[in-house]
Amino acid sequence: MRGATAAVREAAERAFAASDPEALGRVAEDLFALAALLDREPRLRRALTDPAVPADSRGTLLSGVVGDRVARGATALVAEAIELQRMDDRELVDVVDSLAAQASLAEAERAGELERVEDELFWFAKVYEQGRDLRIAMIDPGVPGEAKRRVVEDLVAGKVSPRTARLLGLLLDRGHARDLDRTLEGLVGLAAERRGAVVAEVRTAVALDATRRERLAAALAGAVGRPVELHEVLDPGVVGSLTVRVGDEVFDGSVRRQLELARERFGTA
Repeated sequence: MRGATAAVREAAERAFAASDPEALGRVAEDLFALAALLDREPRLRRALTDPAVPADSRGTLLSGVVGDRVARGATALVAEAIELQRMDDRELVDVVDSLAAQASLAEAERAGELERVEDELFWFAKVYEQGRDLRIAMIDPGVPGEAKRRVVEDLVAGKVSPRTARLLGLLLDRGHARDLDRTLEGLVGLAAERRGAVVAEVRTAVALDATRRERLAAALAGAVGRPVELHEVLDPGVVGSLTVRVGDEVFDGSVRRQLELARERFGTA
């Protein structure tokens, strides 16, 4: 979900600036649809990323292929991205996917629901992580896409906002069932970044009270140099203290991990 460069993301934000949440929702749908189309059409991808083809011709080609099935604003944004960012044909799909995600989060932000959507996406990511049967169903190519969508709809019904449920449906329609864990993690990170923070996943056997959460957030912010958004996961496997992951960095203070390290050090089982 981080395929677009800063220049492309800034161009997208300028394009989104005058849109209300409903319009941004339609743009997100159209961009996900364009990403799916480009994923299926390698010849179109190659033509759109061929530097020998003039930029205006590439924009005309894309508009001609999609016709009125996709709003002009979405095709114009993709054409601008192609002009601003040098990429190969496979990277183009990632860039359009990232623009669709950006539009979805901009929609949530404009509606005043960005923090809620972030929290709900994180919650579902943990449900997915811990649900073996769910993961198997999502990655099974023999399970139809519509069936996968119904499974997720049933799981989240009444537990997340309509906006979050719709975004999950768009991700599945787009074909992200097989990489749903990475996609959700990327979206949560982008939502936090949009609010000026980084995500810290805190695993603890006992829920943290408000004072401990504030102290932990302050300590982590000092360590990483940015405000930190805590997402707490209750994990009985954490014995004493807690473990924290910020991006690829793990701050592990659990008793169990200390014992494991001691065993490794002294060569004991």
